[in-house]
Amino acid sequence: MTTEREIAHQTQAQLQQQLDQQRCTLSQLEADLQRLQWIIGASPATYTSDVVPPCPCTYISQNVETVLGYTPEEFRSEPDFWVQHLHHEDAPRVYGAHPQFFQQGHLRHDYRMRHRDGHYVWVRDSLILLRDTQGQPQEVVGFSQDINAAKQDEMQIKRQLAAIEAAADGIAILEDGVYVYINRAHLEVFGYTQPEEILGKSWTMLC
Repeated sequence: MTTEREIAHQTQAQLQQQLDQQRCTLSQLEADLQRLQWIIGASPATYTSDVVPPCPCTYISQNVETVLGYTPEEFRSEPDFWVQHLHHEDAPRVYGAHPQFFQQGHLRHDYRMRHRDGHYVWVRDSLILLRDTQGQPQEVVGFSQDINAAKQDEMQIKRQLAAIEAAADGIAILEDGVYVYINRAHLEVFGYTQPEEILGKSWTMLC
């Protein structure tokens, strides 16, 4: 016959087993949380926002401070914080993409945001739309990455190409004797009007 002491001992053993399992589960959850925080911290600025205009930010990762200089608390301080810091020249294009985003459920576009110190930074925003079980828009999830250096390089190349195109001297680029670029002045020297008449062809055609 089982005594009260034996019952108490069994109960204690069961409670200890449950406590050990809970500790193990908690330890695993803490490890998963640390892993997730590291992944988010090592990624571009990750955020979530409401779908109702002005689509206030509901969460943004700490590394937004690296991209734009603002803390997550500052970024969430006002419902239209994002709107206020969007470059006015980019605003019509960004707003104009909203119908496409809500129809397709995903979008990627580039625009400028005002940094905390006053200058503007080019960011690439990639976002998806989450829907509820009835298919209604529920939340926006996305991430923004700093592409300022790439945009500066792109604009510098465009300026250089514009200068070459406007040059009075004929300028052409060939690869293995084939035209891959030709400016307007070079076309006019040989009596052509369109680059397509020469591009992709050998320089020997002009001899």
